[in-house]
Parts: sequence; structure tokens; C-alpha cells
Amino acid sequence: MSADELQLEHLTSKAIDLRTSLLPRLRDQVFHVTTAPAFGRILSMGVVLSNRNEQLPYTFPQSEVSFGRRRGYVCLFDLRRASDDAVSWALDCFYFLDPGSSQRQDPVFLFVKDTSYGSLIPIEAAQGSTGEMWIPRVEAWYPSDLPMSAVRSALVVNVQREEEPASLTAVRQVNELFAAQLKAAAHKSQPPSN
Repeated sequence: MSADELQLEHLTSKAIDLRTSLLPRLRDQVFHVTTAPAFGRILSMGVVLSNRNEQLPYTFPQSEVSFGRRRGYVCLFDLRRASDDAVSWALDCFYFLDPGSSQRQDPVFLFVKDTSYGSLIPIEAAQGSTGEMWIPRVEAWYPSDLPMSAVRSALVVNVQREEEPASLTAVRQVNELFAAQLKAAAHKSQPPSN
């Protein structure tokens, strides 16, 4: 699928309103979220890479210890049957409505075609995994690089941000510390190479 063939929508929203303006559009969908700069690379390549071999910079800090990326999967959010509580908890774990906000990069949501749903790897595959990150209850994976032919549309969100309050800065710092701790734990759990 070329960039010209992709159904592209745009949404402008204040950051504070994303739960009411954006979240309803994501419910009952399976999607990949990325940043606007990464979306440009995806369009030019025609594929969402799993980045298993770390050939690209990480879009988000926790990507280094991602359960899916380490297995060559593309990380997705599956909100088809997610309860309000599950979505709220997932947003507390990883604010996928505006994950690039600390770098002030707008999000782009790539909606997976329902004909690809049968290929998805469910969250249960991550159960028992240690030293890796996944988003409880709502994450799923595509088992390889995700071709744009499996994407039905994209939603480009222009987020109007205000100065970040100190409380949000503190939450972001805790999340970054948690990602660093996961990374350190993952490195400790890997056997030494010969």
C-alpha cells in the first residue's frame, strides 16, 4: 500500500482532552502507535519494523526491554474487548494517547485491518515473562514486521500541549526510572556471551 492509498485522518486536540476526543476513536480497534517522524519512515519503507535487531532508534524508552520487540513482533494495542478499567489501567502504565509527549512529538495511530486479526499474538503470550515490558490487558503483537497492506487507516493527532505541570513531570520521571530498572534487570538475567 502506498502513502497515496492509505486512508489518512487528522485530529487536533488539547492534551488535557485526549481521553474524551481521542480515546473513543481507539475503542474497539487494534492499532500501532508511533510518532509523526517515525510515521514518515514507515510510509517510505512500506512496513512497520519490529526493530528486533535494533537497526532503528527506539521510538519510546521502554522499547529496549519490550517483550514484543525482542521476539521480532510489532507491538499493538487491542482495545476490541477491553473494559474501561483495563484501558484506564493501561493508560496508567503507558499513556498511549500521547506517548511522545516528553519529546513533544505528536502521535500517529495505525489501525490494523480486521483481516489481520487472526495473526495477532494475544497478551497471554507474555505471562510469566520477567525482565521485559508489556502493557497488561491490552497489548497484542503482530508476529513479524507489519506490512502497510495490513493497515486500513492512520490517524495523525496534533496535540496542543500546555506547559507540563510538576506532578506530570514527576510521573514521567518515575516511568523513565522504571524503564531503566527493567532494562538493568533484563541485562542481569541474560547469560554472559562467550
